[in-house]
Amino acid sequence: MNSFIKSVLLFTFFLSLLYVGFRYGLREVTQSSSLRQVQLAEPAEWASWKEERFDNLGFSLRHPSEYPTIDGADTTYHGGTYLAVRSAPRFTVVIPKVPFKGTNFLHGFVTVSAELGGGTRTKADSAPCDLLAPEGSDARQLPRREEIGGVTFAVGGVSAAAAGTAAETLVYHALVNGRCIELTANLFSANIRNFDPRKVKQFDRVEAWARLTDIVKTFHTLGKDGR
Repeated sequence: MNSFIKSVLLFTFFLSLLYVGFRYGLREVTQSSSLRQVQLAEPAEWASWKEERFDNLGFSLRHPSEYPTIDGADTTYHGGTYLAVRSAPRFTVVIPKVPFKGTNFLHGFVTVSAELGGGTRTKADSAPCDLLAPEGSDARQLPRREEIGGVTFAVGGVSAAAAGTAAETLVYHALVNGRCIELTANLFSANIRNFDPRKVKQFDRVEAWARLTDIVKTFHTLGKDGR
């Protein structure tokens, strides 16, 4: 085998390792970001944030008032849900791009989705709420549990990379008022190697994840009096 062929094979092997490490490294980072509980805002600040009430679902979320919102899904990147039951996106909160200007940050948003139906599910048949069901793959158990606002969520990470774009998602599922509900924190970024380092910098991942998960942490169930 001549030196040229050896060089090509070694280069191909290196690229394969790089892809695998990048792909699975994203999943590890996605999950550990939430485990570290990094946050920008303290709970005392959340009270001054804008409240989004989902009275028919029995809970609310808060976010800084300057964050754009969408009724329904952000179809730019992902317009569906990861629930294993019939469901639909209800609301989206988008984090601003201004803090990440001049970086490879592309997009970040939090979604609220819920099971379609009358809200009759009980704890006895709540197992589907704990499943992650990405399109085109078998449903699987979300790996860990996290308590937010007095409700225990099943939590897991999803990641993918294609065409120079990395997609990372933290998925939160729970049974709330007889329905499986879903919150997701989504982060999209471009491969920094595709840019001139003199013009584009690596975005602050910790800050981006904190802006997203701070919104998720404001989850609050509404009592019978609506509070």
